[in-house]
Amino acid sequence: MQRLLLLDSNKEKDSELGSKIKEMGYPFSSILVSGQGNFDNTSIKKTDIIFYSYDEVEFDTVFNDLSNLLADSLVIFVVGNCSTALFDSMARFSNSWYLKEPFDKNELDFIVRMASAEGSLHEGTAVCEFESMEHKLEEQKKLVNVAFDQAPVLMMIINNHFRVEMINAIGLEIIGKDPGDLLGLAGGDIFSCVNSFRGEGCGNTPECAVCFIRTIVAETFRTGEDYHKIEGSMGILRNGVVSNHDFLISTAYLNLEDEKKIILYMDDITERKRAEKTLKESEERFQVLYENMPGGTIIIGTDYVIEDVNQRTCEITGYRKEELLGQLCDIVCPKGSLSKKCPIWIDGLEGFQGMDTAIKCKDGSKTPILKNAKKIFIEGQQYILENFQDISERKEAEEAILTSKITAEEANRTKSEFLATMSHELRTPLNAVIGYSDLLLDDAFGMLNSQQKRSIGHISQSGKHLLKLINDILDISKVESGKMELHYEEFYIREMLTTVLNIISPLARKKSMEFEISIVPDKLLINADKVRFKQILFNLVSNAVKFTQDGGHVLLKAYQKDNMAVISVIDTGIGISSGDIAKLFLPFQQIDSTISRKYDGTGLGLSLARRFVEMHGGEMSVESELGKGSNFTFRIPIGVITN
Repeated sequence: MQRLLLLDSNKEKDSELGSKIKEMGYPFSSILVSGQGNFDNTSIKKTDIIFYSYDEVEFDTVFNDLSNLLADSLVIFVVGNCSTALFDSMARFSNSWYLKEPFDKNELDFIVRMASAEGSLHEGTAVCEFESMEHKLEEQKKLVNVAFDQAPVLMMIINNHFRVEMINAIGLEIIGKDPGDLLGLAGGDIFSCVNSFRGEGCGNTPECAVCFIRTIVAETFRTGEDYHKIEGSMGILRNGVVSNHDFLISTAYLNLEDEKKIILYMDDITERKRAEKTLKESEERFQVLYENMPGGTIIIGTDYVIEDVNQRTCEITGYRKEELLGQLCDIVCPKGSLSKKCPIWIDGLEGFQGMDTAIKCKDGSKTPILKNAKKIFIEGQQYILENFQDISERKEAEEAILTSKITAEEANRTKSEFLATMSHELRTPLNAVIGYSDLLLDDAFGMLNSQQKRSIGHISQSGKHLLKLINDILDISKVESGKMELHYEEFYIREMLTTVLNIISPLARKKSMEFEISIVPDKLLINADKVRFKQILFNLVSNAVKFTQDGGHVLLKAYQKDNMAVISVIDTGIGISSGDIAKLFLPFQQIDSTISRKYDGTGLGLSLARRFVEMHGGEMSVESELGKGSNFTFRIPIGVITN
């Protein structure tokens, strides 16, 4: 069984090395730990392997008189760096090896196995193991070279004269030059630093004294310490154009046997910095827009906590920004805890628009708002973006309009009820006036002379005109007060047209006017209120006759289109200007005061006709040109026909 001795004045290293050997589980009978000047010659002679933590200064003092004692032992020098002095020391022993710190268990295992084979160290085995180690080291060297060359960032090995000795593939690609043209050049010359062209190469201009790369490299050589991810910029001249490049650099100090060197890592972050700048500017622009939006904006997290608000939100609610941030959204939601039942939370909606709601203010009041909401993602986290407009003024205006509308409707209803009542009261005595006038004209109370009959005729005619006016007022009052009812029945449209023409024909004959009727199909049935339908036709046809010159022409057309009956009254009368058409259907209005003086009328006929059409679910329209006649058309549903 082999014996092991550790020789080192540094107890921590003894402990570290001893622990590693113990962990390997080799069957050593004992581990003897000694320090400088305290050696047991007997113990040394009986030791097969001696580990000595090598110190060049102490070597002669410690081992000067021990060469003969160690003739049959393997001496392992534990070193930090290889040097010529080390190999000179090793040559003084017949069987020696070295182990470079930091070492791993594989290296330690290799050394121990050489000494543990059958209790002795065989030269042939040692040679094979040595060659195997050399092969492994060569393979590792190749791996290191491949890793260096294929590194994703630019890497260079620089000597203490700031000259490049090696550069990797991506570095050559970035610089765009052959490796033979770069070796031995300074860093600034390789990168085409603008300062290299202003002076006589890298390091020869005043600006070079503050170059961040030269500064970091110099500090690494001076202190022997590595630097990590130092950011700086360099002006690079390419194709006659100077462009600024941003770099992130790191250094690794190499304290080699013959010379000190540095591995310089350079990551060109120009595009990243440009993107960061663009993003920052975009964020700043967004923040300006965000803070100056005309409406309030609130950003809420999935935990219902307010993450951000803009200034307008503070103005509307009366809260300061810091009073809202970090609070549950209930603080501004009038529904309190029910705000968590908002559709965007519980229904999984992506958002909504135009929600008419309110926001709770600091003083407890509620401000009406129109709110939109949308799910957004910021750095992978989901939030709800709410923006809203204060619609207090609109609500107040709507309230005022509604109040005015209610007041106007009430006044109109009162007026209509008054007119209906008064019309009824007036119609009763008026019927008596008309009735007795007609009896007098029929000589029911004795013969009248021509002068008397003419006077009584004026009374009867004026009474009937007044009765028609009262009936129209009564009808429009019923319509406006909602008391007008329709009584539907089936009838032929031709029958109704004929009835109306028989009433109008005396006036038409006086003016030598022609009538033309066109109905398709001839027996076109309709289900409507017969009295109101007749009233619609009478108003339109009587107006056509009234406002058409002597010898004029009136066409009455009726046809079916889908489920609608379409009736048109077309005349060759005086026509209507486009500016006056809008006034036609207003009650108690005529388009020109001179017309009301020339032609009898109250302005109620067309208004009533249109109201009756609309009550049937139809519509009325007019086409006219001044001096060329008019075309009044109304459309009403045919309704359910059972006959």
